[in-house]
Amino acid sequence: MSSFFNNISSIPNDVVEYVNLQKDLVKLQITEKSTNILSKVITYIILAVVGVFMLICVTIGGALAINESFNNTYAGFFIVAGIYLLLGIVMYASRKALITNKIADIITNILINDEDEK
Repeated sequence: MSSFFNNISSIPNDVVEYVNLQKDLVKLQITEKSTNILSKVITYIILAVVGVFMLICVTIGGALAINESFNNTYAGFFIVAGIYLLLGIVMYASRKALITNKIADIITNILINDEDEK
């Protein structure tokens, strides 16, 4: 009977320890999710910077090639600018479907998904 009362008296200590462990678990989960989001954001930023440099080089090369084919020093740059203007209009018109929803899906999958990507 004495061990029964000893077990009952240890319940408040066990509850406090359980609550502290749960708090630590939540902190670790938040840290893991934040780290995952931050690493993906940094990766996408690096890829975007590399992509922009590549796009600049391709754009200048394409504009110079168009200039040479038209035997003009500026027509290629205007044509390329027009293509970018059309792309910008299309992107702006469909920004919610192309950008906002995709970013929301990525962040939601990171926060909700409990599976580890390995």
